[in-house]
Amino acid sequence: MIKTGIVSATFRGLAAEDIIDLAAAAGLTGIEWSSDVHLLPGDKARARQVKKLCLERQLGICGYASYYRLGENTDPLSAFAPVLETAKELEAQVIRIWAGTQPSKNISPEELHHLTREAVLLVSAAHNIGAEISFEYHQNTLADSPEAALKLLTLVPGSRTHWQTAANGEEEENLRAIRELSSYITTVHVQQCMDGVYYPLSDGWEAWSNYMTEITKLPGDHYACLEFVKGGTAAQFLEDSKTLSGLIRRAEQGGDMNG
Repeated sequence: MIKTGIVSATFRGLAAEDIIDLAAAAGLTGIEWSSDVHLLPGDKARARQVKKLCLERQLGICGYASYYRLGENTDPLSAFAPVLETAKELEAQVIRIWAGTQPSKNISPEELHHLTREAVLLVSAAHNIGAEISFEYHQNTLADSPEAALKLLTLVPGSRTHWQTAANGEEEENLRAIRELSSYITTVHVQQCMDGVYYPLSDGWEAWSNYMTEITKLPGDHYACLEFVKGGTAAQFLEDSKTLSGLIRRAEQGGDMNG
């Protein structure tokens, strides 16, 4: 089953309460809370408040999107502790982290060993609060291609990955990524972006229809979360939310609905 959501970083200029209102108005079912603005690591009181507000509006917690990066801390567990505290209060079952700061092709075997050892520690710590570590699938990280991500996931047992379309990636390349990472994918980030420019999600109706068809085949439930919209406006977000719901209905019904 695919559930609909929003990544709160889509509207960094809005308060968490406003994002909750927008998600409810759009008929979405969850929110992935970002740690850079809306839920700072270690702010347990705010996490409890946000969780309560979400429950009141019948919105699920898609996960906690941290900006923790492998390789940046000499004491990883201490640095990660505030993230864990907030995720625990939020009752987030998925914690997003970034797999380093360099393209996978630039990483030496020694660096890879060091980074994966760190990731293993974080996976264990997250498991202790009932959460999973999910890597951001993104360029300039150890999860910048299906092959690199699979290598990382194999070296870090129990880890998972988000998925989004590759920057300027071809449709077939994106479909291959979904298929090859199928047993590891947690959350899907949905956006229509080319060359750094955002467009209405409906512009990518055919490609996203094919992506959603593949995502319906993934084991378990998954959130498909809107992340950034053309112009960063509420109006475009509401329009894209309708498109997203239509894409999911089409994929789950196997129909030929138009965008």
